[in-house]
Amino acid sequence: MFLSEGLNFDGLLIGASLVVIMWLGRLACIKGEYYFTKKLWVWFLVVGLLSVLSAFFVKTLIASSVLSIFVFTFLWGIH
Repeated sequence: MFLSEGLNFDGLLIGASLVVIMWLGRLACIKGEYYFTKKLWVWFLVVGLLSVLSAFFVKTLIASSVLSIFVFTFLWGIH
């Protein structure tokens, strides 16, 4: 019953993008604070808020999910 419709790799793609985006976001936060001090949080906020607005207008589920992961990674990097 489940295999007759074909395989769905959407969840796997979203999960893999979660790992990559969170790893790059963490790296950007650490390196950014090291080189640019704590004032970097303003840029994280601006990028996060602009990404929130753009996530509302993306039509596909995978792209919207990946963009939402990007949003919350940057907003989480503020703290």
